[in-house]
Amino acid sequence: MKILLVTTVLFLGFLISSCTTGKNWNETKIENTLDTYEEFLFNNPETEHKDSVLLLIRELDWQFAKTSNKVAILDSFLLKYPENKEYKDSVSVLKPMLAWEEAVEENTVDIYRKFMDDYPESQNCDGAKRKIEKIKWEEVKKINKKEDYIEFLADVSLKNYIDSIDIKFEFKDFVGYAVSFDFKEKTKGGDVYIRMIFNFKPGGKLIGVFKGDQEGENYSAGWSGEFKGMYDESGIRNLTKRITDFSDVTDFEPEPWTKEYLKYSKDKQALYSKERSYKLVEIDRIKK
Repeated sequence: MKILLVTTVLFLGFLISSCTTGKNWNETKIENTLDTYEEFLFNNPETEHKDSVLLLIRELDWQFAKTSNKVAILDSFLLKYPENKEYKDSVSVLKPMLAWEEAVEENTVDIYRKFMDDYPESQNCDGAKRKIEKIKWEEVKKINKKEDYIEFLADVSLKNYIDSIDIKFEFKDFVGYAVSFDFKEKTKGGDVYIRMIFNFKPGGKLIGVFKGDQEGENYSAGWSGEFKGMYDESGIRNLTKRITDFSDVTDFEPEPWTKEYLKYSKDKQALYSKERSYKLVEIDRIKK
């Protein structure tokens, strides 16, 4: 009886040993899943294969994170394995690409802004700006109000949208903005270009600057100056200007203030002097 009892104990010990070392390890490797590796470590905390199991778990974690196409899962992976430089470098390459894909899928202003904040060096930042602009443009068209158009145009290039807007802007719509008008003409003396920028201050005060140049085959010149005056719903009043710099003249002294005539056409979206017409080209916020 004692012999039988000893034999039974030895046999059970052999079975337990087999389940907790060699055989179980081989089966675990064949199955090769996170669950089986973690179960193996739980059942065999002192196993000689512990380092190998941990490496295999980490590699499976990495494969899952890498193929998940989710920024949050990559972040979780790095939290779990913060010391591995190779993984850090790989994640730093993958994250901007995945974040951009997630942003495009969500397609909201907030998600594109977050993308630009998180990845300011990404080549997709320009694309994010264009996406934001497109979303805002669709919103503005849907609302179809002057104040919303002005607010939108102050942040973008007006020339890309002005022909798509049926609304005609009046002077009262420009209050609080810097508005640019351009004149271009080909003459015998060369190409002439003039830009005027007016700050429409609250209360009817108007200040501005202008800059011009003429480029010909045998002649070129540039000049600049400033405006001051008043405005109301009927137009510009008491406008004067002076040239403050001329490229052809050394030590140029600013000229005296002289009266200037400019009339605004709402239908043409342009300013007219006695000799020229200046087309509305930009609306910006007044710089403080």
